[in-house]
Amino acid sequence: MGLVWVSMVASFPGVLIGLSWHKQGFPLPEVLSSLALCMVILLGYSVPMCTLAAKTGLSFKYLCHKYFGTGFSRLLTICLLVIYLGWYAVCSLLMADACCALGGLGRQNLALTAFLFSFAMAFNNFFGFTGVANFAKFVGAPAVICWIVYLFVQVAPEIPINLHTPAVATVTAKATTAMNLPLVFCGVAQSIVGFVIWGNEADYWRNSTTGSKGIGFSLAAALIVGACVFPLTGWLIGAQTGITDPMVATDHLNKISFGGVGLVVLLFLAAQYFAANDSNLYAFVHAVESFTALTHKKTVLILALLAGLLAGGLALSGTQSALEAVCSLNGVLLPTASLIVLAEYLVIRRFYKEHQTSLAFPCASRAAIIAWSAGVFLGIATSGIIPGSQGLRVGIPILEAWLLAVVLFLILRRRDLAKSGKLATADCQ
Repeated sequence: MGLVWVSMVASFPGVLIGLSWHKQGFPLPEVLSSLALCMVILLGYSVPMCTLAAKTGLSFKYLCHKYFGTGFSRLLTICLLVIYLGWYAVCSLLMADACCALGGLGRQNLALTAFLFSFAMAFNNFFGFTGVANFAKFVGAPAVICWIVYLFVQVAPEIPINLHTPAVATVTAKATTAMNLPLVFCGVAQSIVGFVIWGNEADYWRNSTTGSKGIGFSLAAALIVGACVFPLTGWLIGAQTGITDPMVATDHLNKISFGGVGLVVLLFLAAQYFAANDSNLYAFVHAVESFTALTHKKTVLILALLAGLLAGGLALSGTQSALEAVCSLNGVLLPTASLIVLAEYLVIRRFYKEHQTSLAFPCASRAAIIAWSAGVFLGIATSGIIPGSQGLRVGIPILEAWLLAVVLFLILRRRDLAKSGKLATADCQ
């Protein structure tokens, strides 16, 4: 599971995220401190959630169904569709960005290329072929990881220099010494937490056979590579070259690694992006088929068209903006629900089991839906992804959404239990 998770967490967009940190003028000492804090947050969320999944053997959907009933789990199924569609479009856009950079197609063709890749990446699902995911797992992902680790080793000697040399913010033209740790931490945490956390970790880790220590070790190893080495490589490349554009950065990495032979890099990245979208579309199609009577091929075509249009639209705002937007949604929609599950399991049920061990628990659907809705609304409204809402962004929207949802759920849940007088019904049916 540790090796699988490394291959899933460590992907090329992490390098682009680090590049954007340098573009915003984040100094390296504050970036390193922020990443250390983010590691604590990520492990604090992931280890309990994955341990719960391994202990119960239940997937994310069935955990939500167990504690909160059918209504809440159906609501989260819709959120899964939104996330899968968003990531599918962004992966198509990232692949198009790399193709335009290395194939000389030019930025003017980015939207069209992203639209076409949305259909190309649906080919495997449309015909029901197999083997794409295995190729990515055993060839593509290790190749990209080795490539980025190699680049990190090449640029790592510059770390001591950058620790003591203030950079200049490219966008604001202000010395980054004015950017203190809290300000940098807000930017780093919003992007890296939203990128690394999925929310449905239970779907994978329910098959784990190890305990919390083994899970924690595996997660930490994966996060060190995917959430630290990859973005730090991007930051150091930006500091070394002054490049701020993802397309130009990809072309530069290709030149210093493979002498400008773009086909090699394209094969590596295609293995990752195609396999990721193969998985996204597979889950998307099966979720949609549970609501409709459309045939499999029609569903694939419709979803590929929707993702293609979305990818083309996102191309107009730029690759980095699209990545930031989907990371903001990714960090709020499902992880907020997972934290509510943990609050029910670790706080509410432990507290009442200590005092009323013979009583079962009533369904918490109402409290969960209200708390989740409030947290998601806050997270989206303050993330800046809605046009004209950039002024509402204060602090770290993802973490603020989590905190509001958990606190509100605990208050509502305790109030409902106190009003009921006794815990008379079994788990949600």
